[in-house]
This record gives sequence, structure tokens and C-alpha cells, in this order.
Amino acid sequence: MRLSISLLASLGMVGSLAAQSINQFTVPEGRNTNFTTRAAMPGTSVGDVCQRYMNELLNEVNQTSVGGTVVNRVTTLYVINQDQSGITQEAFTVGIVAADALFPLPTPQPDPAVDIIRTGPFLTPSTTVTGPVAWFWTITLATALDTLPGKADFYTACGLPANAAWTADGMSVHMSGWTTNPVDQPYVPTPGIHPNAVFTIDRTAAPIVAGRFDRSQKIWIGGPGAQMRVGADIDPIVAIAPNPNYGVGGMYPNQTASRLDGFSVLIRDANQPLINCGTIGAIGGFDPVGTPLASFGIEGNLCLPLFTILPVTFAFGATDASGNFTTTVFAFPNTFGGPLGNLSFQSVFLDFATPRVVMTNGAGFNAVP
Repeated sequence: MRLSISLLASLGMVGSLAAQSINQFTVPEGRNTNFTTRAAMPGTSVGDVCQRYMNELLNEVNQTSVGGTVVNRVTTLYVINQDQSGITQEAFTVGIVAADALFPLPTPQPDPAVDIIRTGPFLTPSTTVTGPVAWFWTITLATALDTLPGKADFYTACGLPANAAWTADGMSVHMSGWTTNPVDQPYVPTPGIHPNAVFTIDRTAAPIVAGRFDRSQKIWIGGPGAQMRVGADIDPIVAIAPNPNYGVGGMYPNQTASRLDGFSVLIRDANQPLINCGTIGAIGGFDPVGTPLASFGIEGNLCLPLFTILPVTFAFGATDASGNFTTTVFAFPNTFGGPLGNLSFQSVFLDFATPRVVMTNGAGFNAVP
């Protein structure tokens, strides 16, 4: 594998290092950081900080056609972590953990015994900085991972060492908060309505697995698959992160009377610049099985249930020179999500010159009024 690192001068804006052929897929918005944390894991423990990819809202992530067969391909892992004292080198790992089949919705959690992939350990660079130092790590896999779950949760993970001196020393992972100085601004209801998004796997003490619903961690994946996200068009008076928010804010739009988020779409593929694209939607969640489209000459599977697809195109246009297309479909203020609850969407790239038709992942939201 190939490894690159970037020293972060501060805990503020973090630039993207995406290669032209790689589409980075994050759960948090990714452009700001609120805190750095070990989540529920004390400094005396060895274990993982995990970011959940919610299958009920993110379906067939990174789907890629390889020789006519659809796989969910990961080529790169990313993490932004921090050492509270840069002068002491620390070792860590990065990986993807499977979901625990014994804990389905509404109480999902990772399976401590099942790594889909694990890389490392990696050693932080030697520095003379006695204070906190943050690093942006890009880990390119020597062999692409083609077994990312398309129809189940998975958890990106950063394995941290123990350091009894925490918080004066020791490692943690950057995060975006939901409740205090939030960068990602979803609707934050009474705990329990939204499933936990971040977990720790404590391999030293109990409880082994602990979850948090109020944050998202900066551990993510990259691959060649075309992708789409739904975003929340937030009232500019309360927007903190760049708006629209295509992170957790878009997955859980605020449809209370105080905000009434609108709805936006982001379609992205660095490998397909200046290509037509469009988006379809359906009421409810994703098809638990999906529909293969290879027999129609289409790359990728249909995520939406056939009989609930709405007879309307929500976003149609063309990607720019970087392969991005964004549009606000329903601007703030809007009540589209409150009465419907869950809606699911999927986009398609239409290359008429080649010709070639490519499906993205599915992306949905859960609007709780």
C-alpha cells in the first residue's frame, strides 16, 4: 500500500487531497472540525473509534462495474487523527469493521470480531512539537477492496493505542459535532429517534462497544464509484458549515417549524466530467435486494424499489470539469420532508458519446418533524 500524510497547522479548515480518479465518500461534511476525541474510550484502553455508514440512508456505497460485475470497491482509506504531544510517536491502525448481525436497527453496532479490512500499524512522524499535532492520512491499498457491504452497515475505524497520560498525551480522531458548536447540523431530537452514528470498540475494558448519536468522526473511504448525496438547504441565519450541507445535516434535515430545511442534490464522479446526470426518488427506504441492471447495459444496481419510484426527475444537468453537479431542488424554507419522513434517491450518469450509463449509490434522509 502507499501512504501519504499531511500535517494540519490547526484544527480549522481541512483541504481535500482527492486524486482525480478517486471519489472520497465521507459521512461528516468534512470541511470543518469541532473537536478531537476518543469518543467513549478512555486513554488507558486500546481500541477503535468507528464511524457508522448507515445502510438505511446510504445504499450501495462505491458500487463499481468491473468486467460487467458490480462490486463495492474501496481503494483508499482516510483519517484525520491527532497526537496531544507530537514529540512522542504513536502507532495506530485504520480499517473497516463489519456490522454485528445480532444488533439490527434500531440499535445497530459494529462487530468487534470482524474486520473487513485492517491496515497498519502506522507510526506518527517524529516531531519536536511538544503540543498537539494533527495529521491527515491517505492510505492507498495495494489491492482494491471489493467486498464493501452494499446492503448492510459498515464502520470505518481508527485503532488507537493506550496512553495513560491522556489528555496531556495520546491519540484521538477529529470529529464534527451535532449539539455543541455544530459543523454538521442535523435535526437533533430526543435521543433514541436517530440511531447512534459513532461507536468505540474498547478492547481493554467494558463496555466493549459504546455508541454516540451526536457526532461524526473523520474516518472515511475513497474509490472510483460514482456517488450522490442529499443535502439540507439550511436557513443562512443558523448555517455554520458551508451551505447546503451534504453531510449528516442532509441525512437528517431539520423540518421543525424553527428551520424547515430545503433539499439539495450533489452528484459527483471525478472520472466523468462534463457528463449529463439526473436523479430519481422514491417514497420510503431502499430496496433490500436491489435490481441488477447489467442486462440493460447499465453499470450498477438500482437501489430504489421499482413500484415506489416517483414519476419525476429531481435534478438534471451536467457535471462540471471536476465531475461535480450540485443543485438546490427545494429551497429553504420547505416542508417537503415532514409529512413523508423517509425519502430515498439515486442518480445516473448519461454519457451519450461513449455511450455509457452509470448508476451512483443511493442516498436518503429521515426527516422527523
